[in-house]
Amino acid sequence: MSDRERAMQMLATAMQMEEKGHRYYDKQVAECSDDLARQIFEKLRDDEVVHVARIKRIWNYLDRGHPWDDGWDAEGETSGDLQTFFRDLVQAQQEAHVAPKGDLEALEMGIDFEQRAVAYYQNQMDQADGPLERRFIQKMIDEERSHYAALVDVKYYLTDPEAWMQEMERSGLDGA
Repeated sequence: MSDRERAMQMLATAMQMEEKGHRYYDKQVAECSDDLARQIFEKLRDDEVVHVARIKRIWNYLDRGHPWDDGWDAEGETSGDLQTFFRDLVQAQQEAHVAPKGDLEALEMGIDFEQRAVAYYQNQMDQADGPLERRFIQKMIDEERSHYAALVDVKYYLTDPEAWMQEMERSGLDGA
């Protein structure tokens, strides 16, 4: 299999994975009863749209016989620092609460999904051909790790808000 064919196969799999993530997060936006979790799911859903558009652009470009270029990098921005976004939501909230079991399970599934996405892209990095492909894969790894970290943070807060608050206060005091 040529490097181009391998890259096309990697992108096709990535597209399926990102589209599945979009559908999952979109479903959670509709079904989630906790407002904080729902807002994170909205951001993740929107990020998956950016990921799909980015992957489609590269796939279409390679499919026309062109080599990798860096035009994909201009294909929209993701939500950025989701942990800061979530922490700002918590500060604006009136009172801490524990989320319903179904919402916590939805967060856990999201965490698992993001872990698998990171693992997939890390595996692809070993096979990447050239700096542009590696840069694309690293960007995907970084964004999927950000999604994972945000979901873990949200789940921790919605499971034990008092412990989460204590940890946040402690990290603010020790300079970390």
